[in-house]
Amino acid sequence: MKRTIYIIFFLSTLVSNGQAIKQDKATRASMVYGYFEGIETSLESLYEYNPDLRQEVNRLNLLKTTNFGQSKKNAIAYLNSLGDWQSLLNPEIDSLKTQLKWNALISEKEEPIKYLKDVENILKGNIPSPILESVLAFQYENQPHKEFSNGYTYEFSTKGHKKSKNAEVVLTIPKSWLAKEGKNPNVIQLFTDDCGSGFNMISIMTQEMPFEEEAKNLTFEEIDKSYEKEVFTEEWGKSFVTKNEKFISFKPMRIANRSGCLLVLESITERMGMKYKMRNLMFVFHDVSYLHFITCSVGTGNINESLENIEEKLFPLYSMVVNSILIPKKSDEIIYLNGNSSAKTALLNIGGKDYKFLLDTGATISSINQDIFYELYQKGIISIDNFLKKDKVELANGEQILVEYWVISKLKIGNKTINDVVFAVQKNSTATPLLGMNILNKLDIWKIDLENNKIYLKN
Repeated sequence: MKRTIYIIFFLSTLVSNGQAIKQDKATRASMVYGYFEGIETSLESLYEYNPDLRQEVNRLNLLKTTNFGQSKKNAIAYLNSLGDWQSLLNPEIDSLKTQLKWNALISEKEEPIKYLKDVENILKGNIPSPILESVLAFQYENQPHKEFSNGYTYEFSTKGHKKSKNAEVVLTIPKSWLAKEGKNPNVIQLFTDDCGSGFNMISIMTQEMPFEEEAKNLTFEEIDKSYEKEVFTEEWGKSFVTKNEKFISFKPMRIANRSGCLLVLESITERMGMKYKMRNLMFVFHDVSYLHFITCSVGTGNINESLENIEEKLFPLYSMVVNSILIPKKSDEIIYLNGNSSAKTALLNIGGKDYKFLLDTGATISSINQDIFYELYQKGIISIDNFLKKDKVELANGEQILVEYWVISKLKIGNKTINDVVFAVQKNSTATPLLGMNILNKLDIWKIDLENNKIYLKN
């Protein structure tokens, strides 16, 4: 029976039989070594038994050297640092090589041609996960920025994350950097190099800034200039330095087309009983009422080692990540409230005029008083066609009053336009207009933050 040529990656064999290899990185190095050893052995066999395919085999070998030539070499170098790994794997490797050569000898002509097309796709980067991430980690071990520049990346967005405070930041991350949830309550996401086993990290954090009432009328350019002059200063940067940290440098810069800075701090920390030296490159920038922190760290397990060379190797990559940052344009995301701790008000714009409404989550239907009704009626915003019905309602004090229900075709709250809103009209000129649940339910609210006078809408 003819047998199809398969790419034998040695993956399952090396993982299941290499029980002596306990370290995650050692297992990944074994996978990478076996992956390329299988491809190389298959290509050698095709070259030997199919002379008419030799030109194509040579082309693919060149493609492998160009795109992933360092991956297997660096994996072997790592395995060599662990000791005699070959005595564990050679018996399996020799057996699988024999099988590959036998498959190449007895296969039908169409099968090698199809196989070479599959290999070309692999050598162009179409490698299944998680093998791809390990291949990339070893390939770009000494030039991490090239993983980014060669397009092996993915986008991460903070949109909808429970720690994002309803802000959104989008940035591009190398594929071999493992993403996981930040354990710190303020860290949205943490990315670690070498498939999660490295010392170097990128983290994302967002902090909400106090937003003064008068600042709401400023343009973005005015707010941006204010941050540049009053916030992103060296004095402000040094305020972040704790007793366990050393201030290295401060540099103002623009990030995501807005003012920001780069603050560099160094510290010695302890994790799992081991001491690590870390240098944090904190890229900080604003998004009007938010500060975003993209912290790019370099580290070593040798606290006597200088971090200068590691920073020099990683900085081109970190610059690419920071330059990839996007702040999607916001629309209708926050409605600002006013008032004190016991009463919050919001402005509703009806017919081009702002009216102050008391926020009342206990009111099923929003209400206006008789003076506002007549004003809207005279402007033609309400007509007899908008009348619905009369009915009795019970007030908070237990009193029952007769009200009329009318529909207003359109109003705005914040930047959000709402259509066909029912209002109860109280026959009292001084009654406080109420913002009730029938309007709030149309806003698609993410969170009502009474402490900070904000209603957050979903993106």
